[in-house]
Amino acid sequence: MAKFNKNLLTVLKVLFSGILLYLLFSKVPFSDIWELWIDSNPLWLFGALVLFTASKWISLLRLHLLMNWLGLNWTFPQQARLYLLGMFYNLFLPGGIGGDGYKAFIYQKTSVLSLKKGLSALLLDRISGVWALAVWVVILAAFVVELPFYERPWMYVIAGILGSIGYGLLVYLLFKNTWGNFWKGSLLSLGVQGAQLLSALFLLWSLHAEQDILGYLVVFLISSVAAVLPLTIGGMGSREITFYYGSLWLGLDQTISLGISLLFFALTALVSFTGVYYHFRQPIWAITDPATPKPNSDGTTVDHGSLDE
Repeated sequence: MAKFNKNLLTVLKVLFSGILLYLLFSKVPFSDIWELWIDSNPLWLFGALVLFTASKWISLLRLHLLMNWLGLNWTFPQQARLYLLGMFYNLFLPGGIGGDGYKAFIYQKTSVLSLKKGLSALLLDRISGVWALAVWVVILAAFVVELPFYERPWMYVIAGILGSIGYGLLVYLLFKNTWGNFWKGSLLSLGVQGAQLLSALFLLWSLHAEQDILGYLVVFLISSVAAVLPLTIGGMGSREITFYYGSLWLGLDQTISLGISLLFFALTALVSFTGVYYHFRQPIWAITDPATPKPNSDGTTVDHGSLDE
C-alpha cells in the first residue's frame, strides 16, 4: 500500500506539471519560445551553466560543513558522490524516498547520525536556502519601480532585517546544536542563491533581454521559492506558472519569462543527470573509511547533540 501511495503521488505530480505547462502553452505558444531559444547566444548559455554548476558546489560545501559539524566525518569527495546522487534521485526518481530521504538513510547507515537527525539537518539546509532567496528578493525589489514601496526602500530594509532575525531565532530554537555553523552556513546560502541569480542573468542576456532585467530577476527568485514546494516534478510547472503571472504583474515579456524558466529547468536537469554515474556504481555507503565521529584530544568524540533536542 505504501508503494502504491508513492507511485500515485508521483503520477499526480506528473499530471499537475503537465496541466500547468498545457495551460501556459495555451497562452504562450511553445513555437514562440522555441524561436527565442534558436536565436539565443550560446556563450551566455554556457556561462549560465558554469554559474549554476558553481552554485551546486557551494551548496555541497554548505552541506558538507553542516554534516561534519554534526559529527559525520566524511571527506568532501564522499559527500559529493552522495550529493550528486541525491540530485539525480530528486529529479529523475521522484517516486521513491527522494534524494534527501536517501541521503538521510545513508548518513544513518554509515555513522552515528540517526535518520531523524539527518533529515532535520537536510531540512535546515533547505530553510537556509529559502532565507537566502528572500534576502536577494528584498535587495533587488527595492530597485524595481513597478513594485510596491519603491519610493520607500526602507520598508524593504526593515522586512529584510525582521525576516533575518526570525530566521536566526528559528535556527536557534529548533536547530540550536548547529548554531556554531550558523554564520558560515548562512553566508554560503547567500553564495548559492547569488550564483544562481547570476546564472539567471546570463540566461536573460542569452535571450537578448535588454529591459526590466531587475524585474525578471525578482520574479525568478520568487519562482525559485515556488519550485521548492513538492507539488510538481522538480518544480517544473510551478516555477513556470509563477514566472508567467509575475511577468503579467510587472509588465514583462511572457515569452522571455517562460523561456528563461524552462532553460533554468534544463540546466538543473543537465547537472542533476550527472548523478546517474553513481547510481550504477557500488553502493554509496560502501566507502573505504566509513564515517565515524571525530575524536577530540582527550579521546572522546565530537557530537554536537541531536537536532531534536
